[in-house]
Amino acid sequence: MLRKYKNELPELFAERGFMPNDFTFEERGVNFIITYRDSPMKFHIHQHAKDFNAFRISYTHFTPDFKLATPTLSYVKFEHVKTHLSSWCNGRLQEYIFEEFGPDELNAWNNKNAEFVNVEDIDFDSDEPFSPSEIESVKEGIEEVRTLLLDQLSLSEESTKELNSRIDYLIEATERASSKTDWKNILIATVINLAITLALDPEKTKLIWLMFGKVLSKIQSLGEVIGIN
Repeated sequence: MLRKYKNELPELFAERGFMPNDFTFEERGVNFIITYRDSPMKFHIHQHAKDFNAFRISYTHFTPDFKLATPTLSYVKFEHVKTHLSSWCNGRLQEYIFEEFGPDELNAWNNKNAEFVNVEDIDFDSDEPFSPSEIESVKEGIEEVRTLLLDQLSLSEESTKELNSRIDYLIEATERASSKTDWKNILIATVINLAITLALDPEKTKLIWLMFGKVLSKIQSLGEVIGIN
């Protein structure tokens, strides 16, 4: 696959809340294979054997057998490939990530000593972007999360840099996200990937979800979107 097309992938993944080490890439002839970490979730880009600018796609479904879909019949331009890849990242891949690494609400509910908030319960169902005042409120809330996590997680210097990097990205995304729904998806991906990257134990992972849930519930200007006052 041409380098000019490969160079478009980092921005696409960053906009979805992923980091560079979340994916590995492999070329097999005219096939370019994207794999999420050490998982069965893969996205294949099949370049036309006689045309650098024509592609078909196939990808892993989130099913018990992780079946790889049959490549699409028609060849499309790379813009269409990016649309399908973005949809796969937001849909099937996020389902896999949440199932593998997301919070276990039933287990938390059964454990009376575990204080736990599931960010997935926040109903960001608006297709509108944040207003300027909402952006400031969200930023303030996320900064509060940063302070609480740095105080309670006792991270190494390297892990602290990683946490700050992802928090900074999440804050920037409030202005860049096309909608509140889009930002919620970025939030979930960021928190899950942060827990994975830092190799946090279950209790520390729960703490991250708890902090985000508590702070977001206090953002009064988003009350009508979140449904919490």
